[in-house]
Amino acid sequence: MAIQNSDSAGNGAADARARYIDPEQLLQDETLSTDQKLTLLKDWGLEVDNLLQAAGEGMGASDPMKSRHEAALADESAKVQDALKSLTSNTP
Repeated sequence: MAIQNSDSAGNGAADARARYIDPEQLLQDETLSTDQKLTLLKDWGLEVDNLLQAAGEGMGASDPMKSRHEAALADESAKVQDALKSLTSNTP
Protein backbone atom coordinates (compact mmCIF):
# COMPACT_ATOMS: atom_id res chain seq x y z
CA MET A 1 0.00 0.00 0.00
CA ALA A 2 1.33 3.43 -0.93
CA ILE A 3 1.86 6.12 1.64
CA GLN A 4 -1.11 8.45 1.40
CA ASN A 5 -0.93 12.21 1.27
CA SER A 6 -3.24 14.97 0.12
CA ASP A 7 -1.58 15.25 -3.31
CA SER A 8 -2.03 11.90 -5.04
CA ALA A 9 0.09 12.89 -8.02
CA GLY A 10 2.89 13.99 -5.70
CA ASN A 11 5.89 15.92 -6.90
CA GLY A 12 7.16 13.72 -9.69
CA ALA A 13 9.57 10.84 -9.75
CA ALA A 14 11.37 11.59 -6.50
CA ASP A 15 8.06 11.51 -4.67
CA ALA A 16 6.97 8.36 -6.50
CA ARG A 17 10.24 6.60 -5.62
CA ALA A 18 9.73 7.59 -1.98
CA ARG A 19 6.04 6.67 -1.85
CA TYR A 20 6.05 3.35 -3.67
CA ILE A 21 8.11 0.21 -3.14
CA ASP A 22 8.31 -0.34 -6.89
CA PRO A 23 6.59 0.74 -10.12
CA GLU A 24 4.12 -2.15 -9.88
CA GLN A 25 2.80 -0.73 -6.62
CA LEU A 26 2.28 2.62 -8.34
CA LEU A 27 0.24 0.84 -11.03
CA GLN A 28 -2.01 -0.61 -8.32
CA ASP A 29 -2.74 2.81 -6.76
CA GLU A 30 -6.41 3.37 -7.56
CA THR A 31 -6.23 7.01 -6.43
CA LEU A 32 -4.18 7.89 -9.54
CA SER A 33 -5.57 8.36 -13.02
CA THR A 34 -3.94 6.59 -15.96
CA ASP A 35 -2.45 9.92 -17.07
CA GLN A 36 -0.99 10.53 -13.61
CA LYS A 37 0.50 7.05 -13.59
CA LEU A 38 2.04 7.58 -17.03
CA THR A 39 3.53 10.91 -16.00
CA LEU A 40 4.95 9.54 -12.75
CA LEU A 41 6.39 6.45 -14.42
CA LYS A 42 7.98 8.47 -17.23
CA ASP A 43 9.50 10.87 -14.70
CA TRP A 44 10.63 7.93 -12.56
CA GLY A 45 12.34 6.37 -15.57
CA LEU A 46 14.12 9.61 -16.43
CA GLU A 47 15.30 10.01 -12.84
CA VAL A 48 16.68 6.49 -12.71
CA ASP A 49 18.38 6.94 -16.09
CA ASN A 50 19.99 10.15 -14.80
CA LEU A 51 21.15 8.35 -11.66
CA LEU A 52 22.61 5.55 -13.79
CA GLN A 53 24.44 8.06 -15.95
CA ALA A 54 25.80 9.86 -12.88
CA ALA A 55 26.90 6.56 -11.34
CA GLY A 56 28.68 5.66 -14.57
CA GLU A 57 30.64 8.89 -14.44
CA GLY A 58 31.83 8.24 -10.89
CA MET A 59 34.38 5.83 -9.49
CA GLY A 60 35.95 2.96 -11.38
CA ALA A 61 33.95 -0.15 -12.23
CA SER A 62 36.14 -2.24 -9.95
CA ASP A 63 34.34 -0.79 -6.91
CA PRO A 64 31.91 -3.54 -5.80
CA MET A 65 29.57 -1.07 -4.06
CA LYS A 66 29.27 0.92 -7.26
CA SER A 67 28.54 -2.22 -9.26
CA ARG A 68 25.75 -3.26 -6.87
CA HIS A 69 24.27 0.24 -6.90
CA GLU A 70 24.31 0.36 -10.70
CA ALA A 71 22.76 -3.11 -10.90
CA ALA A 72 19.96 -2.04 -8.54
CA LEU A 73 19.33 1.09 -10.63
CA ALA A 74 19.31 -0.95 -13.85
CA ASP A 75 16.79 -3.36 -12.29
CA GLU A 76 14.63 -0.44 -11.18
CA SER A 77 14.81 1.04 -14.68
CA ALA A 78 13.66 -2.26 -16.18
CA LYS A 79 10.74 -2.41 -13.75
CA VAL A 80 9.71 1.13 -14.69
CA GLN A 81 9.82 0.23 -18.40
CA ASP A 82 7.78 -2.92 -17.76
CA ALA A 83 5.19 -0.91 -15.83
CA LEU A 84 4.97 1.65 -18.64
CA LYS A 85 4.47 -1.11 -21.21
CA SER A 86 1.82 -2.74 -19.05
CA LEU A 87 -0.03 0.55 -18.58
CA THR A 88 0.09 1.59 -22.22
CA SER A 89 -0.94 -1.84 -23.48
CA ASN A 90 -4.03 -1.70 -21.26
CA THR A 91 -5.00 1.79 -22.41
CA PRO A 92 -7.54 1.98 -25.23
